[in-house]
Amino acid sequence: MDIYMKFGILCGFIPLFYFSYLISHKREKQKQLEEYMQLNNPNFQEKKDKNKLKDLVLKLIQPIMPSKVVLERMQINLLRANLNRFTAEEVYLFRWATAFITVVIMFTLFFPDIELMLFFGGSAGMLFYLLPPFLIKRKIITRQKKAQREVLDFIDLVANSIEAGLELTNAIDKVTREIPGVLSEEFQIAFSEVALNRRRAEAFKSLAERLDVEDITLLVDAINQADQTGVPMAKVLKDQATRIRQKYKTNALRMAQAATIKMLAPLFLFILPALIIVVLGPPAIGISQQLAF
Repeated sequence: MDIYMKFGILCGFIPLFYFSYLISHKREKQKQLEEYMQLNNPNFQEKKDKNKLKDLVLKLIQPIMPSKVVLERMQINLLRANLNRFTAEEVYLFRWATAFITVVIMFTLFFPDIELMLFFGGSAGMLFYLLPPFLIKRKIITRQKKAQREVLDFIDLVANSIEAGLELTNAIDKVTREIPGVLSEEFQIAFSEVALNRRRAEAFKSLAERLDVEDITLLVDAINQADQTGVPMAKVLKDQATRIRQKYKTNALRMAQAATIKMLAPLFLFILPALIIVVLGPPAIGISQQLAF
C-alpha cells in the first residue's frame, strides 16, 4: 500500500467523522427540550445512573483526571456553550479516547515506517486532543456574539409589550416564543427553572452567568433592581436600550478612529512601494540609459 492510498484512506475518515457529528448534533438538539423537562421527573437521576459502563469507565480514569479547578472551569465552559448535558469528565474521556483512536489509525496506516508513525501519530493525536476545547470556545464566542446582536431588539420588544399591558414574565415569554434565538432559548431555560420553584431573580442571574455578556448582565441586574425598588419596568428597559445604542455609537467611532492607524501598515508595505515604482521607475530607467551612453 503506497503513501497516496494511505492518505486517501485517511481523508475518507474525515467526512465519516463529519457526518457522524451532524447526526449526533441533530439528535442532541431534538432531545434538548426533553432533557430540561426531565429535570422535573423524580426518576430522572435513576434513569441517568443506568449507564453503568460509563460510570465504571469514569471511575477507572478518575486518578488521571485533571485537578478539580480545571474540571470546574471546563464545566463552566460547557454551561456557557449550552452543552451542560455533558460533564467535564465526559469531555476529557472523549478527548483521550479520540486521541488514542487517532494514534492507532495513524500507526496502522504508516506501519512500518517508524518516523512517519511517530510524526503523524503524535500530530494527529495532539490535534484531536486539543480540538474539543477549541470547538467549545468557538461555540461560546458564537453564542455570545448572537446574544449581543439580539439584545437590543429583544429589549425593545419586551418594553413595547409591557407598555401594551403585559407583565414582565408574560412579555418575555411572548417575545421568546415568537422570535427564536440565543436569548429566547436562555429565557425559556430560566422560565423552566422558575417553574421548578426557583426565584426569578436567581434564574435570570444564572442566565447572565451562562451567557457572560456585559450588556445582558447589566440588563439582568437592572431588572432585578427594578423588581426590588418598584421602578416601572418599561422605563428601565428603555434606559438599557438607550445605553446599549450609545455604546454601539461609541464603539463605531472607536473603530473608525482605529481604522486609519490600521491602514498605515498595508499603505507602507504594499501601496507606497508600488507607487514609487510606477512614478520613479520610468525616469530611473531613462537616466540609467543616458548614463550608459
